Amino acid sequence: MARNFSKDFKINAVNLVLENGLKVSAVANQLDLKLQVLYRWIYDYQELGKDAFVGKGHISPQDIEVRKLKKRIEELETENEILKKAQAYFTQLNAKD
Repeated sequence: MARNFSKDFKINAVNLVLENGLKVSAVANQLDLKLQVLYRWIYDYQELGKDAFVGKGHISPQDIEVRKLKKRIEELETENEILKKAQAYFTQLNAKD
């Protein structure tokens, strides 16, 4: 069964390695964590800082921005298709005149 850890717990575990200079394996053993889990937390923390550990059901600010941008891209692609069809329609009308 998966264990859940609080954001503070994760940050403290990462800080034991990054700020206190303890070995990852020693901290993992001390906190009864899998080595890979702690390495992942360290990587996430180095990449995203305190935004790294948002928890289940929550979305990081970066993910929110990505979703907004994807939605905007989809809207622009739809608008582009509409304009292409309109251009083709009006080109046909001009060709008939």
